[in-house]
Amino acid sequence: SVSLKHIHLTCVVQSYEFTQTRKKFEDYARRYFHSIKLIPDWQITYLSTFGREQGICLVVDKGVSLSYLHEARLRKIWGWKYPVYDLGGENWLGVQAIRHTVEAEGGFVPMSELASNILTKHGGRIENILESCFKKDKDPDVYCKFADVLLRCYFLGDAKSVEIIEEGFRLVYRAIAQVDEVTGKKLKISIHGSLADIYKSFIKRERF
Repeated sequence: SVSLKHIHLTCVVQSYEFTQTRKKFEDYARRYFHSIKLIPDWQITYLSTFGREQGICLVVDKGVSLSYLHEARLRKIWGWKYPVYDLGGENWLGVQAIRHTVEAEGGFVPMSELASNILTKHGGRIENILESCFKKDKDPDVYCKFADVLLRCYFLGDAKSVEIIEEGFRLVYRAIAQVDEVTGKKLKISIHGSLADIYKSFIKRERF
């Protein structure tokens, strides 16, 4: 058998920007491998899409991140994870759906198909919704479950769901507009992730 001490390990990792967590992993891996190199997943996604050509690689999933090539250097915007940022991603959409449901149930805004569906899934009680969000062993992406309901209502034409999705895209588009300003040109865009097809419909066709 080959000793791990002779192996050079290269890993593609999410949340590369988490420096303390990354250092702990590197320190652990160095005990077993000859060397360790970590590469951010967003760089791999960009290079597999555009290679060394200029473009905008947008990932819209649980969170949101955007990478682009400028002055021979790969750069990234966002990807800090919700609730720190990543506005417009699934977690953000889910939170907006919950907020609307609380307001609708309280009579502050009209009851929508979105709010009605979320309440029905939780026994008609706001308390059940809150408990699923705040229990100690909760999934950090628990809000994505509410985004699923939102997306179903969006495709059925529910006005409030459409409004939330449109606001989500406006938040995401700020990053695209920032790259346009930095580079001085409108680069081609490639969209990846669970929300790609939805947000792609809001972008002009010539950007693809």
